[in-house]
Amino acid sequence: MSFAAARAFQGARPGYVFTTRDEGTGYYAERSTKRKRDEKDDHELEKKTNHHRQEGGPSSSLELEPEPLESEKSKKSKSIEALLKEADDVEVEELDAVSAKRLLLHLEKKLTLNQRQRVKFGDDPSKFVDSEVDLDDAVKALSLLAAAPELYGVVVSCGGAKTLANLLEHENTDVAASACSLLYDLTDDDETATDDVRTLAEAFVDNEGLALLGDVAERLDESSDLEARALHDLCGVVEHLADLGVLRTTQLPRVVNFLTKRVATPAFDSNKLYASEVLAILSTTTTSTTTASSPSEEEDGG
Repeated sequence: MSFAAARAFQGARPGYVFTTRDEGTGYYAERSTKRKRDEKDDHELEKKTNHHRQEGGPSSSLELEPEPLESEKSKKSKSIEALLKEADDVEVEELDAVSAKRLLLHLEKKLTLNQRQRVKFGDDPSKFVDSEVDLDDAVKALSLLAAAPELYGVVVSCGGAKTLANLLEHENTDVAASACSLLYDLTDDDETATDDVRTLAEAFVDNEGLALLGDVAERLDESSDLEARALHDLCGVVEHLADLGVLRTTQLPRVVNFLTKRVATPAFDSNKLYASEVLAILSTTTTSTTTASSPSEEEDGG
């Protein structure tokens, strides 16, 4: 029985409460017991949910927060990828500091995108071949700066010398070959801007560029016309660095070792001739450097 009429309070009855409701005044079955039990259950559920949140575990199945959070994370990742892909071709109407920075940024974006895709799709070259072609085009585009050596300081300040050195380490020898050709153009001093060219050359060597040239030389396959030409350009870069006086003796062994082996090959061709000439230049340059430093060393010793 849920209700017992009573005009006045007749004492406590277990499970009932004396009050006036829809059916009148009397004893009503107490509903607060069920309500308290429900409230207790809700409280326990909330405690468990909060505990899971604090521990980093999954929350209640009723909670829909994880899915939107994962969606946000996915959107963020896609947005980064989209930004990298938006490295559109750069049209240069006039060479100045701004266009030099744009060309360099364009190259670095293409390099970053290619590296990301190589890591992600390492077992499937077809997935990153397009980014490799774009990177190669960006390397060649930077050769425009060879016509404005006064901007080399901008290139160096923006980290361009390190980027040039990094390109020599690229897994694709076509990209490394294009980098050799680019370096040949950038370091070719016509004696009208020697200081500017030397600034770039020094920064390049400071980033282990000379040693990396030796590594690239070992990788080039001269049966390919492209890579044979790249070796010729590489020898030219070493010659330019020697002429500019920026050689580092600690980096020379790799280059000298390769040139010595190349000169020792039986067949004679233009690359063998150039390699022998550069080897002679290096020998003369390093000897002159040693001789020039001897008097001061003797004076210090005396």
